[in-house]
Amino acid sequence: MQSTRIVRTATALAVAALFSGCATWGNMDRSEKGTAVGATGGALVGAAVGGPVGAAIGAGVGGYAGHHQAAGTTPDADVQAARAAARADERGIVRDGTAMNTAQAHDANTVRSLQAALRERGFDPGPVDGVWGPQTEDALRSFQQSRGLAASGQPDAQTMSALDVRAPLASGGMRHVDGTTSSPTPDVLLRGERLTRRWGGLTAVDDVTLELARGSVHAVIGTNGAGKSTLINLLSGEVPASSGRVALKGQDVTAWPQPARARAGLGRSYQRTTIFPQFTVLENCRLAAQSRRQRPWAWWERADGCALAMPAAQRAAQAAGLGDDLDRPAGLLSHGGRRQLEIAMCLATAPDVLLLDEPLAGMGAEETDRMLDLLASLRAGHAILLVEHDMDAVFRIADRITVMVNGAVIASDVPEAVRANAEVQAAYLGSHA
Repeated sequence: MQSTRIVRTATALAVAALFSGCATWGNMDRSEKGTAVGATGGALVGAAVGGPVGAAIGAGVGGYAGHHQAAGTTPDADVQAARAAARADERGIVRDGTAMNTAQAHDANTVRSLQAALRERGFDPGPVDGVWGPQTEDALRSFQQSRGLAASGQPDAQTMSALDVRAPLASGGMRHVDGTTSSPTPDVLLRGERLTRRWGGLTAVDDVTLELARGSVHAVIGTNGAGKSTLINLLSGEVPASSGRVALKGQDVTAWPQPARARAGLGRSYQRTTIFPQFTVLENCRLAAQSRRQRPWAWWERADGCALAMPAAQRAAQAAGLGDDLDRPAGLLSHGGRRQLEIAMCLATAPDVLLLDEPLAGMGAEETDRMLDLLASLRAGHAILLVEHDMDAVFRIADRITVMVNGAVIASDVPEAVRANAEVQAAYLGSHA
C-alpha cells in the first residue's frame, strides 16, 4: 500500500511537470522541447519503477537525452521562420524576388506605388496617398483573383512582382519600375493600424494609427482620459483591441498575448513603478532577463548562476545609469532611481521597442534631465513611444508628437508643426504653444 502511494505521488509530480512545460511550450525552441518531453517521460517511467527517487533520476536522464537528441536537428519551422524574418528585418535587406515583411509592404512609399499600379490596371484603390486601408486591400484582392494568385488582400512577393512594384532597398529607400530611387524609409518596428477599443458605449481609443521607427522618440500627449494609456495597453497586448491590427517587426501580432509580444522584443513601463523593492538592483534586472528564456524544468540550477541572464542584467543596469547601485536594495533608490530601474528591467529583456507610460511623473528638474539623457542614449537602438504630461520635456526629446483627445488623434506631426496647430493649442497646449 505504501509503495502504491509513493508511485502515485511521484506520478502526480511528473504530470504536474508536464503541464508546467505545456504552459511555456510556445516559447521553447526544439532543443528545449526535447528537454521537457524527455524529462517528463523519464519521470513517469522512473516513478513507475522506483518511486520518487526513480522519478528524479528518470527526469534527469530523460531531459539530458531529449535535449541532445533534439539539439542537432533543425528548429521548428515557425521558430526558424521567425528568426530568419528578424535577421532580415534587422539588416533591412530586401531584394527583388524576396518576400517583404509587413512593415516594408505597408511602407507609405510602397503603398503609394502599389496604389498607382492598381489604378493603371483598372482596379480602384481609392486615393493614391500612401495610406493602407480597406479600399486598397479590396482592390488588391480583386487584382489577385484576376491573376489566379492567393486572394489574401496583402502585398506578398508574388503580387508585388505581378504589379512591378519593388520594396524599399537597404541603402536607398524605394526602387521604382523605372529604376529611380526615392528617399530612404524609416525602419518601422511597431505599427498600430486603425486601433479601436470600446467598453460598452465608451470608446476609449478611436481608430488610431501610428508607427514607431528605430532611432526615434514618438510622444503621445493629451489630457487625462484621452486614451493614451489604453493605446499602450493595446500595443503591448495587455488589452485586446475591439478592431484594428498591430504589427511588430513586420509580423502581425494582433492575436498575441502580452507575454508573447514581450518575448518578441516589446518592452513597456507603467505609470506606477513596478519593481521588487526587497531585491537588489541586479536581482530585479536578472529576473527580467530570465523572463526572455524561461526554463521551468531546470529546477536544480541556481537562478543567479544563469550564464545568459546575469551578463544581460549587468549590461541593462549599466545602460540605465545604475552600474554603481547593483547591490543596493531597490526599495532604497530615489524615485528617479526606481524609474531608471524599471527601464533597466525593460532593457534586460533585449527589446527593440520601448513603450514608456509617464516615466517622468513625480520627478524634479535634476531627475528629469537624467531621464531625458537616458532616453536620448537609447534612441539609436530602439523605437520609443513616450506618454508624458511634461510638455517641456516632450518638446525637448520627441521627434514626432501625436495628440489625442477623447480617444481620437487630432494631430500627429513633428514638434514644430504640433506646437503651431490651432486645434492642438485650443484642446491641450495653451501656454506651451
